[in-house]
Amino acid sequence: MRLLSATVSNYRIHKDLKVTFDPHRTLIGGLNETGKSTLAEALHRVLFLRAKGNTSEHRAMVSTLHQGHPEVSLSFEGQGIVWQLTKRFGSSGTTTLTATGRPTLTGEAAETELARVLGVGCGLSGKDARGQWAHLWIWQHQSAEDPTEHANQQKDQLLHRLQTMGGAAAMQSAHDTLTAMRVAERHEEIFTSQGKPKASSDLAKAGAAASAALEAEAAAAARVKTMETEAATWLDAGSELTRLARDLVQLRQQLAEAGRQQILIRQQQEEAARQAQADLAAAAALQDLEQRESVLTGMRQELAALETELAPQHAGATVLSTASAEAQSALSAATRSFEQASEAAQQARHHQDLAQAWLAGHDTGAALERLTSRAAAVAAHRVNLAKVNQELAALPAMDTAALARLEKLAAAVQSATASLTAMAAGIEVLAAAGPVSLAGEPLPPGSQRILTDEAELSLGTDYQIRIRPGGGTSLAGAREAQRLAREQFDAALTKGGVVSLEEAAATAARRTGLLARQGVEAASLSSLQAESLPRELEAAGGARTAAMAEVARRAAAFPELVPPASAEEAREVLTAMKAALAVAEREVARTRTLREAAAGHAAKSAAALQQHEASLMERLNRRTGLQAKLDYLIETHGDDAARASALAVAKEHRQTAAAVLAATRKVLDDLQPELNGRTLQRLQQSLEMAAAQQAAAETRRAVAEDKLRSDGSTDPAAELALARARVATAEDHLLRLTRHASAIQLLHQTFAAEQQAMADRFTAPLADRISGYLECIYGPGARAVVQFEKQAFAGLHLHRPQRDSGSLAFEILSGGTREQTAAAVRLAMAEVLAAGHDGTLPVLFDDAFTHSDPARLASLQNMLYLAAERGLQILLLTCNPGDYAGLGARTVTL
Repeated sequence: MRLLSATVSNYRIHKDLKVTFDPHRTLIGGLNETGKSTLAEALHRVLFLRAKGNTSEHRAMVSTLHQGHPEVSLSFEGQGIVWQLTKRFGSSGTTTLTATGRPTLTGEAAETELARVLGVGCGLSGKDARGQWAHLWIWQHQSAEDPTEHANQQKDQLLHRLQTMGGAAAMQSAHDTLTAMRVAERHEEIFTSQGKPKASSDLAKAGAAASAALEAEAAAAARVKTMETEAATWLDAGSELTRLARDLVQLRQQLAEAGRQQILIRQQQEEAARQAQADLAAAAALQDLEQRESVLTGMRQELAALETELAPQHAGATVLSTASAEAQSALSAATRSFEQASEAAQQARHHQDLAQAWLAGHDTGAALERLTSRAAAVAAHRVNLAKVNQELAALPAMDTAALARLEKLAAAVQSATASLTAMAAGIEVLAAAGPVSLAGEPLPPGSQRILTDEAELSLGTDYQIRIRPGGGTSLAGAREAQRLAREQFDAALTKGGVVSLEEAAATAARRTGLLARQGVEAASLSSLQAESLPRELEAAGGARTAAMAEVARRAAAFPELVPPASAEEAREVLTAMKAALAVAEREVARTRTLREAAAGHAAKSAAALQQHEASLMERLNRRTGLQAKLDYLIETHGDDAARASALAVAKEHRQTAAAVLAATRKVLDDLQPELNGRTLQRLQQSLEMAAAQQAAAETRRAVAEDKLRSDGSTDPAAELALARARVATAEDHLLRLTRHASAIQLLHQTFAAEQQAMADRFTAPLADRISGYLECIYGPGARAVVQFEKQAFAGLHLHRPQRDSGSLAFEILSGGTREQTAAAVRLAMAEVLAAGHDGTLPVLFDDAFTHSDPARLASLQNMLYLAAERGLQILLLTCNPGDYAGLGARTVTL
């Protein structure tokens, strides 16, 4: 499992942070309060915390600086697939998980699939979520804790991987015989019958790996030596530049003197060249005559040799012609056999095609029958749906929402009526001691009045009372309100097509039931895929027709074959036809091979005959041509006597020209042109070499100066240390394999006595990996002892032979040493468990080495680099990224 990239939005301090991770090493740097630990937490939460929730973890994510829900998107590789995971955290949180070629998952389905890919429990929150992958997430201030607790949390997975790696293979059987047999099998896998390691065994491979590591160490040491000589190179280059400047002045003076001498030599050479041309012309004429004589002699000799060769060539042609005819006859017989076998195979292939057509006929008939049954069901549901739709159409337009509005209007009518009844005031005079009047009108005893508006009541001359019916609200207004409410209620009844509230309620209930039935029928039609059924029926009918037509077409060629009565019988017939076709095709292959062999032999015989005849014809043609050329030369250049006279004249002319040229060359030799030419060449080359040496010295001085000013992109000393660590690891691995192989040999011989000893090596694979990392820090021989007692890991000890006399318990180590040792154990655990996660796992260190001094930090980089080389993905978060400049990691600055 490997992290690819992440985007963190609205998460505490981060508004929109995007990070791309290196497949091997990523260095994330930044000052305090820049959100490094927040990023580490966000990566952990998106993997293991349920998105939906209101726990303390969810509330802690919410940013006080940015608006919006906390959201984290992570791209990672797991189980050979690239996944894209997005979680928006909160009470209504969402989870989305996608991968190329797979359906997008959301919610619980996405959480379940994510848990499966990561190999953890599903739907975790709180402490359970925080504790996931605690061996891989080294939180700030927890780096010095005892890592065996995390080993026990991963105990089941570790034990399974250790057993797979061979840690407990010898203790799996309760029967000594079976165990001894397995040990013998293992011994045979490692050693040959002579007791030597097999080339394919891990022991032989480890030896080769150790040799390769030694070669790498030698190369790294040579590079360190080269860097040590750069300072001396800079000084030597300066001295050489001073000397070369002086030499260049002297060389230029000498070159000028030699140039003057060369002018005089060139004049004599031109005269000698003219005389040499005359000598060459005489020599060429003489050579032409001599070559002509040589050609005539050679042609006469070649004609005699050809006459000797032609006699056996004629006899060989007859023998080859007979062999070619016999080979051609054998080819014809083999061709007839192949054609007969091909016809039989073609017949068997037609039988198989007919059987296939019979089976297709039965299959398409069954498919058409199934679709017909489905069509009947669809028709029944459509009839039911039509009935429901008719009943719905006959009902008034009164649904639940309309009923609710009608009930609200009825309540308004009742409220207006109640208000009107409560508002009107009545006055009745029962008895009076004096005159009573209302609004100026007398009210004798026994009279009554209904007040709808404000009025004054007078009781004699002593009392005058103002009466306001309804507390001051107009009774006429209340009546108007009641009228309007009644009108709205009646209008709603009319619009809904009902005459009463009770009828409206019954109609709405009926409509709700019919809508439910309508949904059921529609769902049934959808499940039966009614929309696509006509196309499927049409396609099935076409397939059925095509299949039956194919059957009829193929069966017409074989009327003697009886068609099968069922699909099962058709499959049996098809199987028999396939078997017959296979037999026929094998016969075709056999006869084809025989035909091809006969054809090859015939071709070779014909080629041999053709080649021989071509060779014979070539010799005959060559003899004819040579004789013609010989006759032509004699006719053109004369007979032997005439040619001899011309040759003597040419020799005399050549001697005269040579004597004149020799005299001139004597003068030229006295001037020593070759010596002067070499002097010129020597001086010119010396000037060029001095200039080149000057440029090279300047380059060497500049390069040396540049290298002295900068260490370059890599640290040779660190590379040498890493190479030495790898040598130690490889040699240690070879030594362990050698010991293991020796133990197998000894166990093979004395199984009973060594059975318990193998149990002690149960945790060796984990300890070996821990030791490989510790050697990067504490040097060769550093070891970690991990005990496995009572089904639990316990008792972590550190052994450093170069410093400590014995092993030290983890608890008494210094803070920095505990950080480094715990990191080695965590890396080893991750390496062992990575086999169950596509060979890699991410390991995150959040400012995990705050107690380590600068010297140890350099060694720690070797350990982290080794972990990445072994397949782990290292994520290092630090306030001081400069301390890890030699890690070779992708750097991200927050």
